[in-house]
Amino acid sequence: MLMFSAAVQTQSQAAPSPLPPAPPKAAEVPHVVKGPQSQRVDEYHWMRDDHPSAKRAEIMRHLQAENDYTAAVLAPLQALQDRLVQEMRSRVKDDENTPPAYNDGWWYWREFKSGQEYALLKRQRGSRQAPDARAGQQLLLDQNQRASGQPYYSVGSYAISPNGQLMAWTEDTAGRRIHTLRIRDLRTGQDLPDQVSGVLEDLAWAADNKTLFYIQQDRVTLQSGPVFRHQLGTPATADVKVFEEADKTLFVGLGHSASRRYVLITIAGSDTNETRAIDSRQPHAAPRVVLKRRDKVRHTADHLAGRWVIQTNEDAPNFRLVAAPQRAPDDRRLWRTLVPGRAQTTIERFALMDAGIALQEAPRRFIRLLDTVEVRQGSGDAEKWARLEPYHGYKLSFEIDFDHPAVDSTGQRVVFDMSTDSYSKDIARARTFGFTKDVEMMRANGLALGGGLDNAIVMDDYKVLNADG
Repeated sequence: MLMFSAAVQTQSQAAPSPLPPAPPKAAEVPHVVKGPQSQRVDEYHWMRDDHPSAKRAEIMRHLQAENDYTAAVLAPLQALQDRLVQEMRSRVKDDENTPPAYNDGWWYWREFKSGQEYALLKRQRGSRQAPDARAGQQLLLDQNQRASGQPYYSVGSYAISPNGQLMAWTEDTAGRRIHTLRIRDLRTGQDLPDQVSGVLEDLAWAADNKTLFYIQQDRVTLQSGPVFRHQLGTPATADVKVFEEADKTLFVGLGHSASRRYVLITIAGSDTNETRAIDSRQPHAAPRVVLKRRDKVRHTADHLAGRWVIQTNEDAPNFRLVAAPQRAPDDRRLWRTLVPGRAQTTIERFALMDAGIALQEAPRRFIRLLDTVEVRQGSGDAEKWARLEPYHGYKLSFEIDFDHPAVDSTGQRVVFDMSTDSYSKDIARARTFGFTKDVEMMRANGLALGGGLDNAIVMDDYKVLNADG
């Protein structure tokens, strides 16, 4: 009774926790929305505002109230948020570069410098084998400079003209995929006055180095709208609409064939595709259908060396790869199988190259053990072994055997039977362990970034160093 009384008294003297702020409540204004078969009442229709730039004041006031409420509720967790961000940053090497990729006499890559948030887009002349060490590096785009003063910045994509002298890119400063198309003269580093607002990421140059294709963003859905053709030196208002998909549930993409012979327009849905092409040497020509859409048939088509190569699930649920003649790619009678459809493996994507075709496949194989399989290596104290036994399920049993007093004394043997509960209980809470003698070597090689006593178990020659180890 005394202990219970003391506990009550202590709680009564503690300062009460502040009550969380009340969430903002949006006004309900009934509005009748009429449909082809019926109508419904939408009390929050007043919050819809499709204007591309200006938003109504009452909407902005409510959104600001939502932001203020979120900030107030999460304020007690600010220290944790800062710590998490710091830990995530400590685990990322902030001066890494992307691998260079060769294209038409140049090697292109993205370079990240320590302390900067965005990449530098660079290139260097070279052969197909390697960059030319004697050639200087050329800075194409400093995203840090472009992002300065912007609340948000992202480059959607970039495209180099066939002669390598111009670069077009799309950039978003609002975070809604509403990009602006810009063009830079790479000989001078100066940006051209050509500019198109409200576009999506995809770009494609024609062979004349003067015509550029892009996709206008739909102002309502913010998804793909019509494909337009822009001529250098002309205003955006003079751009010509090349193609528009009537079915707004489908997505339109834009790119080049591997041969650079065609500008490809792709129309894609969850269970259908269509591919159209414009001869890059005749950019004013209308796009022609390469493969028309068929219900429940998905495909990807590309062109190189005078033929079309098509990945399709037609008569092959896991996809097959076929070659089709340039003159009649949609004629099934002329298709020639390159890679047949297989039950155990699905073709995820392919890439055409002068040397051949690269495939990315996902094997679907399952091994059922009918008898015990055992593998042993070494002998005596250095012997290692593994054994696989028939089992209806997936169960692992293993034992670590390090010559260390702390490990040896705890008897590190685990039996793990895979299930949802066992994963959350036994695997999700597992921690990395290592030895102090290895830390210096690992960090000298850029490993163990962000590792420390608060997130890993560390041992010296005799004991575990963590207080909770």
